[in-house]
Amino acid sequence: MEKLKTNLRNLLEADFSRHRDVFNLATEVLIGLENENETPETKIAHSLFDAIWKYSDSRQDINRAMNQLIGTAQREQSRLHEGRLLEIGWINPKQFEEAVMKTRNLWDRVRSLAYISGLDYEEISRLEKLIHQLTEYDK
Repeated sequence: MEKLKTNLRNLLEADFSRHRDVFNLATEVLIGLENENETPETKIAHSLFDAIWKYSDSRQDINRAMNQLIGTAQREQSRLHEGRLLEIGWINPKQFEEAVMKTRNLWDRVRSLAYISGLDYEEISRLEKLIHQLTEYDK
């Protein structure tokens, strides 16, 4: 696990501006481990790469679901202010709730794989913040 641990620590210690996006960050996990035979270290590295990428995507899904909720709530609020009939059921937080649960599960996966790879809790927290900073959200 030494190569993977070194890769993770290098990406955490690097200048933030070096990372263009989450994919670029996640790719650094695989440096020197891309073409090795299926060792436990390469399996964990590839799983961590995948989990980081999916975690960032799931945060974007939460943002989209929130935007839908906000838009629907604003439309219903306008209807209220205009004295029009309100429709029950238009505001449905199910998609938002599902996205949040998926994100929690993915973060648990990232955190567990990073811990197995040798990062301590402070380093894992820094990894989380870095992923959050690099995640691009729709407006």
